[in-house]
Amino acid sequence: MLQAKNSASALYWRAARSAKNAIRSAKRIRFILKVRPIRTIFKKIIQLIGLLKNEIKSAVIERSNIKKLNAILAGLNNPIMIYPPYHDFDIPLYQRPQHLSMSLSAEFCYLFFSNNATDDVSHIRMIKDNLFLLPKNLYHYTLNRPFSRKKILFLYSNPLQQWEESFIENFMKDKNLVIYDYLDDLNNEIFGHVDDESIRKHQYILGNTSVILLVTADALLQDAKKYRSDLTNTYFIPNAVDLNKFSQRKNRVNELSFLDSKKVIGYFGALASWLDYALIKKIATHYSQYTLLLLGLIYDKTFRTMRLDKLPNIIVKGPIKYNDLPDYANYFDISIIPFAINKTTVATSPIKLFEYMALGKPIITTDLPECRKYKSALVAKDHDEFLSLVDQALKISKDSEYFKIMKQEAEENTWEARAKLIMNAINENFNTQR
Repeated sequence: MLQAKNSASALYWRAARSAKNAIRSAKRIRFILKVRPIRTIFKKIIQLIGLLKNEIKSAVIERSNIKKLNAILAGLNNPIMIYPPYHDFDIPLYQRPQHLSMSLSAEFCYLFFSNNATDDVSHIRMIKDNLFLLPKNLYHYTLNRPFSRKKILFLYSNPLQQWEESFIENFMKDKNLVIYDYLDDLNNEIFGHVDDESIRKHQYILGNTSVILLVTADALLQDAKKYRSDLTNTYFIPNAVDLNKFSQRKNRVNELSFLDSKKVIGYFGALASWLDYALIKKIATHYSQYTLLLLGLIYDKTFRTMRLDKLPNIIVKGPIKYNDLPDYANYFDISIIPFAINKTTVATSPIKLFEYMALGKPIITTDLPECRKYKSALVAKDHDEFLSLVDQALKISKDSEYFKIMKQEAEENTWEARAKLIMNAINENFNTQR
């Protein structure tokens, strides 16, 4: 009996010890899993699995895009025009590069590579016939792959160049062309920061007369002369207008219907450091009975610093989608370009000048060299003259002769007309290669 009790007791204590050891082991495992290095390893493994999945997905998409790109190019006979991934296509500041791509695609297979910050383009997307939006990871593949047709690399002046001189030379040796669109002065005011390497590349390409050079303003043409004195292979191509978009749209957005009974002095474009804010303030103060409507993206800190939106008769809206811009600008009675006069603006061909013409709104501008060329622009030498021209602009808003001039100048300065000049330059270069 005692022996049986002792056996039972032994079994009890053995079971108790096993249970205790099991609990201790479980706690040890839980403790190990809680230790930071182990937890970090598990997290890293999970992250790596996620990255691997994304890499596989990206590779599949890239292979699909390459297949689609080859199919697109096989079905077209046009030369291939390649625009690097400097920026996105669908951005608030819809500018010259987008306009030219739309017009040049009438003659070329235009491949616009997106930086993909806002476009959200993982697959090739057709914008219109012959114009395609592509993800940036296909850019180098397209540049380096031999095609049966010639390629044209369309660069523009900015500090984001990712090429070397040797690449440009080799690219052109294969009888391809390079276009350099000198559309703005290369300075910190526009681009934030321009380093020495960007300046060096800019000067190299200005001096390389095998490169087709486009310039938008006389000041830029004079600068180009420093590097190609006889201006060989240089073409003057100012900015222009999408005539249909701005001349035929007469709708107004309901959002601004409260302005129907008011006189409106209007501006659209970037709200940036190159604006003459002192002049804008004078206009708003001197014509307090009118509304000053500013449509556009707040480009830098200068607008906030000036606190113009605190003035009771200034309304700021933006950024406005480009397709909607005419419907907002139709509220203008007068359109203005109140740029400060400096190194940046004297080398500027304002797109809005031609868009204002197409809108049919009297135009007042500060003393910009590129605006002086057009009869429909009322050019002010100083602030006082600008203020006096507001009354004059309101008077000529009923002058049929003035509107006839404005309409004619708009029709002479379209993106289609600019594209034809660029096509002629390209054909001249191709012909000299034969």
